Amino acid sequence: MALRQPFSIAVLASVGVHGLLWAALPNFLAETEKIPDTKQRVQTVELSPAEQSQLPQFGINPIPQTLTPAKPSKPAQSATKLPDPKLYNDPSLYNFPILEPPPPIVFPLLGLPPGLDFKLPPIKKTPSKPPADQAIKPPKSPEKTEPKKTDADTPKTPVDPTAPARLDKLSPEQLTALRQQGERLGQLRTLYTFNGPDTKEKAGGVFQANATTFIDLAKKITGGNADDSRLKTPERVTGVFPKEACPFVRGFRNASFAAIVKPDGTLAEPPTVLLTTGFKGLDNAAIDDITSSVKNKKFGDGSKFQLIRFDFIFDPKTSCSASDKRA
Repeated sequence: MALRQPFSIAVLASVGVHGLLWAALPNFLAETEKIPDTKQRVQTVELSPAEQSQLPQFGINPIPQTLTPAKPSKPAQSATKLPDPKLYNDPSLYNFPILEPPPPIVFPLLGLPPGLDFKLPPIKKTPSKPPADQAIKPPKSPEKTEPKKTDADTPKTPVDPTAPARLDKLSPEQLTALRQQGERLGQLRTLYTFNGPDTKEKAGGVFQANATTFIDLAKKITGGNADDSRLKTPERVTGVFPKEACPFVRGFRNASFAAIVKPDGTLAEPPTVLLTTGFKGLDNAAIDDITSSVKNKKFGDGSKFQLIRFDFIFDPKTSCSASDKRA
């Protein structure tokens, strides 16, 4: 007869399992490792010296020399002696002397300024013509009678739209502008055509003569009441190069001028050319710059005339570019 109560079945199964575990528990405890008793006393036995001598030696055996690491051998000293390391710690070796910048270019009072460029513009050589009596005359070709061509026979050339307009087709305003442009080009050629001393000897003579003339003029105007310290130590001027001179002047040029300034700071006379550049246009640009500088700077001291010298250095690189075409 089967049990019909599930609860009764569960109770019986639980009681059976616990009974089995309780019966097997002593066997599990017997197989566990026994913990040693650390509090248990150990009996000691004292040995006599004779018995101790029979015991084996448990000391550390000495290591054979073959197993000991060999000491590294020192490298042989080279024959060359190394420099003393203290030598590199000497700070005086690295204290380079401070070089002062070179003094500015000072032209002598009555001497030829150095650095002159006497290169003249290249002179175009015209091919020499043979004498009239030696001229070779071409042989005369026999005259050929050609028929007269009519307007219908002559081919008409095509009109190029990019070709310049003919003078008869220009307006009066355009003709006036072309005429003015041609006149201006002629003036520039006159201003920037070389006309000066072509050797150092000639330039030195011109400089001496102009300097003497300027000193005589200064004596008459100032009556001896003048300060010539700036005449001996001139003003050095750079960066003055007219743009219009680029097509004509290609080389480096320099020049020297002198001026008499009143005690009130105005010019007593127009600046004097001591040494020309050889180009009138460059000389005029220098004179205009001197006149402007005297107005803006206070050269006068209120008591004496000032004799001032201006040395100009004209460098095309300050104003010209590679695109400027040579005239």
